[in-house]
Amino acid sequence: MKYTNSLVAVALSAVALSFFVWAGQDTASLTTPQVLSQDEVRDKIESLGYSIKRMKWDYGRYEVKAEDDKGRLVELDVSAVDGSVIRESGK
Repeated sequence: MKYTNSLVAVALSAVALSFFVWAGQDTASLTTPQVLSQDEVRDKIESLGYSIKRMKWDYGRYEVKAEDDKGRLVELDVSAVDGSVIRESGK
């Protein structure tokens, strides 16, 4: 009986210790990533040579209608995290 009680006490101590170690961890990695503002994304896309006609937020990304450097109308899906073009399609 003493052995069982000691074993239970050790197990509970291990669980409690692991909780306190976990609770002290930096939770920044558990949060959602920072997103760029619409102005920051606009600057990034224009620096790539696009002339933006319309831009809207859509499910964690920006949908952009723009004119490329050759005058063609294109639709862009742009990452809200880093402003990179995820997809480009012609109209």
